[in-house]
Amino acid sequence: VNDLRTSNGLEPYQVDGALMALAQAHSDYQASINERTHTRADGTGPGDHGLSSENIGGGFNVSAQTLFNQWADYWHTFTLIGFTSGKVGVGVATGSDGYLYYTLVVVNTGKKSGLPDEQPPDADPQSTGSAASSTPFFTVTPQDDGTITHIVAEGQTLWDFAIAYELTIVELSNLNNLDPENPVIYPGQAILIRQAYTVTPTGTITNTPLPPTRTLRPSRTPQPSRMGPSITATEAETQIPLLPESEIVNKENLEGLGVAIIIIAGLGLVAIIIGSIWWRRKS
Repeated sequence: VNDLRTSNGLEPYQVDGALMALAQAHSDYQASINERTHTRADGTGPGDHGLSSENIGGGFNVSAQTLFNQWADYWHTFTLIGFTSGKVGVGVATGSDGYLYYTLVVVNTGKKSGLPDEQPPDADPQSTGSAASSTPFFTVTPQDDGTITHIVAEGQTLWDFAIAYELTIVELSNLNNLDPENPVIYPGQAILIRQAYTVTPTGTITNTPLPPTRTLRPSRTPQPSRMGPSITATEAETQIPLLPESEIVNKENLEGLGVAIIIIAGLGLVAIIIGSIWWRRKS
């Protein structure tokens, strides 16, 4: 590794005891499960241990050239020569079937070197990230609240996620607290693609109760009062005259009788007056 760095005009990585122990422990874990993985026994990944970058590799009868062939892509090469200075740790372990598991971890102590020169295929020059892999990639259906979380599969890179979900490496790094200058992901890691929807409060419609409507009650219909049989002109009793009418006593004769009575009374009054005068003279 340091020979490669020297040939590119970079200072050698400094071997660090703690990093050597960390790399060896991870190689031992891979050998114990007979599987290459960036996930540790406790479920953590490279970023959880403060690593700037990590390469894993292996095989049967592996030589240094075999490893360099496995690490020939952009981002594996970036681990080797991507920093101007750094600390390094290396570990190797043999599985039960004789398979060798190599782990190389790096902590950047300088800055990005600008190497390698070639950008990843289809990479955005404004962003950093892993080259797209050849591993089949299927997007994840959003949850009910809109959240999208994708579990990293073996061989997948952050650039796979950026392409599939139409995001930039920087956006993905910010969502997952990764270093945008050198984002490291590992199989089994949950990558947050989209956060839950933000609920926008809306006005609440309040139902205002209407005043109660008076219930119409049926009114009493006036009934005709009970009256006795009406007396009609035909049923009225005929007045009976005090004196029965006859040919002698009739209306005209009665008028004449009244006149005669008045005359007689007047003559009687005159006779009384004359008799009174005569009596006084005689006396």
